Amino acid sequence: MAESRLKILLIWPWPRLWAMGEGSGVREGWEFLHGILRRGHVLHTIAPLGSRLNVGRSDGSHSVTVAPWKEIRFGGGRLLSHFWRPFSYLFFQIAYLVRAIPIAARERPDIVVGISSLSAPVAFIVSRMLRVPGTIKLHGVFYRKRNWPRPYDFLRNFEEFIAVKLPFERIFIVEDGTQARELVRSTGAADSRVSFLLSGTSLEWLENGGRARDLREEFDLERDSVLFVALSRVVRWKRLDRLIRAAKIALTMTHHPVYFLIFGDGEEKEKLLELRASLGVERNVRLLEALKQEDVENCLRGSDVFVSVSDFTNGGVATREAMICGLPVVAANVGHTSNVVIDGETGFLVNADSRIELAQKLAILANDREMRVRMGTKAKEFAKMTFRSWTQRVDTEVREMLEVAGVAIDRSIENGEVFADETSAVSA
Repeated sequence: MAESRLKILLIWPWPRLWAMGEGSGVREGWEFLHGILRRGHVLHTIAPLGSRLNVGRSDGSHSVTVAPWKEIRFGGGRLLSHFWRPFSYLFFQIAYLVRAIPIAARERPDIVVGISSLSAPVAFIVSRMLRVPGTIKLHGVFYRKRNWPRPYDFLRNFEEFIAVKLPFERIFIVEDGTQARELVRSTGAADSRVSFLLSGTSLEWLENGGRARDLREEFDLERDSVLFVALSRVVRWKRLDRLIRAAKIALTMTHHPVYFLIFGDGEEKEKLLELRASLGVERNVRLLEALKQEDVENCLRGSDVFVSVSDFTNGGVATREAMICGLPVVAANVGHTSNVVIDGETGFLVNADSRIELAQKLAILANDREMRVRMGTKAKEFAKMTFRSWTQRVDTEVREMLEVAGVAIDRSIENGEVFADETSAVSA
């Protein structure tokens, strides 16, 4: 039996598919949209002002409607940002509903899919107005379980609490090492409504064995130097300042020339440049432009150790891709990073708040080539046994969306609620 063809209304909150420009950053959004379209489904996407959602399709299977909304960021510090959040959240819902309701009424989608917690209310309202299934997809979470009073806990994470509490037919959460399961438990959401999806990875790299990029020659570095690499958005919660401060200390403990290559872009880059200058490590810490996706594998293969020190998780796609390329990982032990990085075997886990411990682990690997090779080999073996390809991940996701839409349509037909011209999913 051929797969049913679905019309999907997608509530997309970001202006781009790629977080750091076309082809740069995590592949999650690109793989999701391409996976849906490749299987013959039709997407109607609501996106913000200035959107550039280029999926390379000209067959009419993907249309984009722009909502009158654009994220506004303030440079006045955290207090102002926290004050503005609920207003921005409310404005988003209003602006998107203005566009989503007429589009949904005209196109009659079979399912409404919201992307990120910001999109949850819009997706839920539209799905209920049309009496079709609604789902939400979270790319990990920012929730961190702490011993705080519940009202304060809610205020810090209200977008995610609302997204999980709303009675969607299905909640998809990408398990990237964040505390998603703790969030679900804290809200009391029914397990039957929640699907945890493993991050997709480029497993084809295990077989292809791409050519290593000669980073030492490219950046005029010593041939015997040890290269630590980080691939990251340059935003506050990625905490690249931790790496730069630890690098300053580690450089005093190493026996070889050591360099830290940080590839990425974002609003915190200027601050990191100032920090690097104040610490006097401009030569050894390089802040470089974000890599295009096609350059990631060769860059990783040309490096020695991967480093990730984010506040929320360090077990995401970049870490997994580094392990596929045979790199040991040094990571801050937050969220469920320990499910991906096995301390002492595939790399080292360190206390996120201890720059001394981070520096010590960096120095240990810099000084011990045999350990780097041994841990890198184990990291690659772990990846081969544990990780899933993007095709496998998206197949699972789309299959579950079909099941959700199919069950809802069948029940409507049984109840005599849907007429022939009100459904567009057809079975072969």
